[in-house]
Amino acid sequence: MRLSLGPTDIIPLLNRIFHKSYGDERSNRKAVADRGWYPANRKLLEHKELVDDSATCAAPEVKDSSELSGNSTVSLNVCEGIAGDCLDCLIIEWTRNSAARKAANERKRKGDTVMENLKEAK
Repeated sequence: MRLSLGPTDIIPLLNRIFHKSYGDERSNRKAVADRGWYPANRKLLEHKELVDDSATCAAPEVKDSSELSGNSTVSLNVCEGIAGDCLDCLIIEWTRNSAARKAANERKRKGDTVMENLKEAK
């Protein structure tokens, strides 16, 4: 007899083991500290998904060493994976907020002009 697991079999299994694996705060803190992820430091920048190991993503040119923040030689992967997705979301949100600010400033400017015209008309 062949053993087969379906999608409906996985969730009950996860519910049984999740708290044993991830529910112990003390062991989680120890694991994070052992990996060098806390306190938040440059160790996170060396994570395999954040390091750019491909030549497809061009790094920005740096004219002089004063433009570098710190003296890290790590090249960040900002094109794909989680880091790329996060940066895409940040840029989209920044663009959206920038456009909203411009529109609000334009509405305020037009409103101020209308108020001045009303005051002059009196």
